Amino acid sequence: NFQTYAIDMLGYGKSDKPLEADYTWTGQANRLAKFMDALGIKKANIVGHDQGGGVTLIFCSKYPEKVSRYISANGCTYDYCLPIVVRAFGTLKDMPEDILERFHPFILGFWWALLPSLTVYKEQSMPTHIINEYMRPWEGKEGLRALINVASQPSLAELLAVDLSKIKVPTLAMWAIKDRLLSIEAAYRLQKDMGGPVTIEILDNAGHFWQEDEPDRGAEIIKKFILNTPV
Repeated sequence: NFQTYAIDMLGYGKSDKPLEADYTWTGQANRLAKFMDALGIKKANIVGHDQGGGVTLIFCSKYPEKVSRYISANGCTYDYCLPIVVRAFGTLKDMPEDILERFHPFILGFWWALLPSLTVYKEQSMPTHIINEYMRPWEGKEGLRALINVASQPSLAELLAVDLSKIKVPTLAMWAIKDRLLSIEAAYRLQKDMGGPVTIEILDNAGHFWQEDEPDRGAEIIKKFILNTPV
């Protein structure tokens, strides 16, 4: 239905993972603006999930002229983000390389074991081969350092500094109600604080990674919002 770009932010997925780079949410938001400029995209519907929610929220406040509609799909807002497990990875940033290399298998094994219980509501939504795909970008020395960078550099202060009243585009807060990491309270606060209309849609049987638990339902809600919401 739409021309869609699913972006691996710097440090994530198949994107580069330079050791010295700006991995803050603000830095990623600025990078997204440059991505759109490079492709000649004047305006777009912006969707953010998890840390991508923090990035896109800042993006919408800094570059409102580039946004048609905004969708926060269990995205980081206010201080609803950076749970203790993520902050724990961030504390490894000053660990010497030799010690970090020695503990690398333990660190990834810990994350591998936690991922399903933290992110999905239905156990069958996260089989072993899917867990392995999520873990693959963090393998190797470069991957581990990227994991530490994206865990340590973003700051809740970045989100708390956003003036939500300046974001006036139509917004969808699509929330998986079984999310163990980000409370539905964030969606209702957005509805009160955003400068434009905010629609709330609930995914009843999905966890934080709703795209694994209820991908079709989530896609249908987003599609309906875009098609039926004038700008």
